[in-house]
Amino acid sequence: MKTPAPAPSPVPASSPTSSPAHDGHGAAQGPGRRQWLLWGGGLALAAAGAGGYWGWLRQRHSAAEAALWSIALPRLDGHLLALRDYLGRPLLLNFWATWCAPCVQELPLLNQWQRQRPDWAVVGIAVDTLPNVQRFAQRMALDFPIGIAGGGQGMALARALGGTGGLPLTVLANAQGQIRARKLGQIEPADLQQWQSLLA
Repeated sequence: MKTPAPAPSPVPASSPTSSPAHDGHGAAQGPGRRQWLLWGGGLALAAAGAGGYWGWLRQRHSAAEAALWSIALPRLDGHLLALRDYLGRPLLLNFWATWCAPCVQELPLLNQWQRQRPDWAVVGIAVDTLPNVQRFAQRMALDFPIGIAGGGQGMALARALGGTGGLPLTVLANAQGQIRARKLGQIEPADLQQWQSLLA
């Protein structure tokens, strides 16, 4: 667990850096083994066209932004969470884990923000195992979708977006897909208000 960093600093638009259904991960039971195998096959097929999509992104965004919008992860319901589906809306992307106390403490605030601002997209990436997140979802239902990225995958994604290896990490992107701010450490109401003004 890392000590929260200072208040977020905006990232200039030139710096490297659609509303899908919620996954309803308050449900007590996740997908079966067959569902995950089917998802894995679908991901392999999707990867075949990833090169072309990556090239299209790199023509319009920085390397970090291209990495952001190329993220595709399994959700608790077995479906695919593709961040490109959220282009066109402000995005709060939150990296968290069930074993990270500041992460868990900030989730209700992010959940409230999603309820109050349906024009924004809040997306969580759990840097954790599927069983851990399934058990957690039984205790705390969230209104925003969660992608599963355990086994070091989640931290690699966070580093690709400018993270330094700690949790929680929250990344703000505008509706045009540009990363505008990052914060390592627990999100506070003042951060969300500042970011809202930043995108106004």
